[in-house]
Amino acid sequence: MRSLVALTALFGLSISTAFGDVPTSYVVNSCNFAPYSIDLHWVLPNTNQFGRLSLGPGVCTNINPPTQNSKSNRNIRFYAEAIPSDSFNYLKEKSWYTQAWNKYNSVKRKVTAQWPAPKRGGLLYCADPNTNHQYPVNKPDHCDQGKSLRLYTSDLRFGKTGRADWVIVDFAVCDKLTDFDCYNKKVPLEELRIWAIEMSHALKRLKKIDSYTYEKVGLIPTHAGLEVRDTNRMFNEGVEVTSALKSTPFGTPIQIQKGDEILSFNGHKVFGRDLIMLVFEAGRRFGYHHANDILFRRDGEVFSTKIALYFDPSIYGSSFQYPDGSCRMPFLMGALSALNEFLFYTQTTASCLNNGLTAQQYDSFDQCKFERDQLLAAGKQFCPKAEYTGALIGGLSFVGRNILEKAAIKHIPGIGGKKLYSRIKRAALLEVAEESVRAALTQPPGLRTKEILNDIVKRGKLQGVIGVGFQVAPLVTAGALVPIVYNTYQDL
Repeated sequence: MRSLVALTALFGLSISTAFGDVPTSYVVNSCNFAPYSIDLHWVLPNTNQFGRLSLGPGVCTNINPPTQNSKSNRNIRFYAEAIPSDSFNYLKEKSWYTQAWNKYNSVKRKVTAQWPAPKRGGLLYCADPNTNHQYPVNKPDHCDQGKSLRLYTSDLRFGKTGRADWVIVDFAVCDKLTDFDCYNKKVPLEELRIWAIEMSHALKRLKKIDSYTYEKVGLIPTHAGLEVRDTNRMFNEGVEVTSALKSTPFGTPIQIQKGDEILSFNGHKVFGRDLIMLVFEAGRRFGYHHANDILFRRDGEVFSTKIALYFDPSIYGSSFQYPDGSCRMPFLMGALSALNEFLFYTQTTASCLNNGLTAQQYDSFDQCKFERDQLLAAGKQFCPKAEYTGALIGGLSFVGRNILEKAAIKHIPGIGGKKLYSRIKRAALLEVAEESVRAALTQPPGLRTKEILNDIVKRGKLQGVIGVGFQVAPLVTAGALVPIVYNTYQDL
């Protein structure tokens, strides 16, 4: 005979409403605020009516069984069980979780059951796992072999309008919550709903981290220049920043500071280690050139900003650099960068149009272009001198450069002229524009537009200084141009 085993993870809170006069029917509004999907079973005692419906996390539904006498619906009882999923399985595999529920469900330490225990007025039913046919019993051992035992809730309290609310939460998880109290009837249901949905997503991300198998994923930017720790336990929103760089290797400012609390990343609430997977998925989906949305709290006030990712040196550094930090393949990086600039940033597109190459190495054209763009970005990070030299050389004659140069000459005084060194200065200024835009996107809270523009001009002038070296030799040949630019590059 099977022991008394019902859902070991759910609890119902009955909330009655009390306004209005004579009800026309009795309706139960049931909400699933556990961070995973459930099957909600219902029965009407002393009738042959029973049913089941599935509720995702944060989902509510009205239950009103069709009966000839609607008053009999007042006796409806519920039983809920978790649907196997990544979010629920993550919890079930944790020892603290099963121990907590063993403690909650212990009835004289012999059997387990859903809350409330039989002494609280719950009804015992045997159910066929295949047909869901049910019949009541008085004791757990009265079930036939192969039947599952369910403990249905005690009766609900309906308000004068004929409505009762049945809220389902998770005992073990609720005990670890400090952001709000699950058992407090004054907690807004919308707050519980949002938390259940977001927590479900977070548990799925944590499950991915625990079961992650290393696979060929190519170059993915996964570093944000931050180190964080979870100081308020995983079920509560936010992680604390323990250290932060001033800027990325590309020069993009990082506005997050030590002591800040990250609340969300790209619209998803952050609860702890799940931030690792959020960053990984953002890098794999968007790549290097993307400003990710961050919501953070500083001194009790909430701000929003954007943050750019870069390639983790501990993962990819040895592939691009020697132990002394010098570039392993400067010619290749410089050549790829020059070709990309010369073709007006379409080098990766042109190369991926080769159907044979794409068919052999990539699943699609988009994947091919994405990975080649990441290669260029990684070269820019780990081999900046070679990449910048190539970009500057290729940018001197790429298609469409004259249009951008005319705009630059019109709005930035002092960079006109037809000599080679003037062209070099203009190319340097245009090359820095890409990162300047990223700097503007990641502006700190309260920074004014004028200050952003001043910062862009300052950065442009610093990079433009490279052109000064050509004033002494304005007619320098292309063969001498490469070593001069390469050797005078400054990593600003």
